[in-house]
Amino acid sequence: MFNLFEMDGPFYRAMAKVADLMIVNFLFIITALPIFTLGAALSALYGVLLNYDAKREDNIFVRYIRAFKQNWKQSTVMNLLVVLISSVLITNIVLYPSYQGGFKLLVISSLIIASIILFLFSILIYPYFAKFHDSIKNASKNVLKMIADNIFRTLGIACISLTPIGIMLLSAELLLLGLYLFLFIGFALVGYINSRLLNQIFNKYLNHSH
Repeated sequence: MFNLFEMDGPFYRAMAKVADLMIVNFLFIITALPIFTLGAALSALYGVLLNYDAKREDNIFVRYIRAFKQNWKQSTVMNLLVVLISSVLITNIVLYPSYQGGFKLLVISSLIIASIILFLFSILIYPYFAKFHDSIKNASKNVLKMIADNIFRTLGIACISLTPIGIMLLSAELLLLGLYLFLFIGFALVGYINSRLLNQIFNKYLNHSH
């Protein structure tokens, strides 16, 4: 009890973690602003957070910038592919009411299933790049396999990612509060919580990665 506010006490450690998450959040927003760099920013975010609790000698800023540079090419290409496929799916869903062909239920079901798979894929692929050194082709195959093998954990990550958005949409006040929190710490906090489940998935494959 007496060491609560000491340098190694729980209060100091908690405040240090909050400060680190705020720094990561700021770096993520800055590097994601050009939009086309969002993939690289997500990989850098998870490059720090997946290994956050391990002892590191370098600081958060250095770790983030290093992860951003290491995963820049693959994550940016993947981001463009995800945006392209998403655009195709969204266009088809928007145009669906005017669809006059047969098998309408099959068509809309296929679009919904494809959209869900793409969303689950997109929340795992960027952390995957942060954890493994792999080609885009192998990474895509491995992530799809991981989703199938760990569907409940993957759905848990999806719920953690979507819940803040759902809460923010409940009222204007919650929307403003949510935007304020995400501006300062929200992205990093959600990423840190997700990292616990992501590590449970990834650690099973570490000895089998290429």
